[in-house]
Amino acid sequence: MDEKEFRVLIKHYFIKGKTPQETKEKLDKHYGDSAPSIRTV
Repeated sequence: MDEKEFRVLIKHYFIKGKTPQETKEKLDKHYGDSAPSIRTV
């Protein structure tokens, strides 16, 4: 997945009130190894 597409997902989770850790867990669940690191989130 493109870096810009991850940014949209991260922004979506942020607007919904999710913490960075919760966002990282969701991205890991759906995208596995291609998900961005916790630092990026």
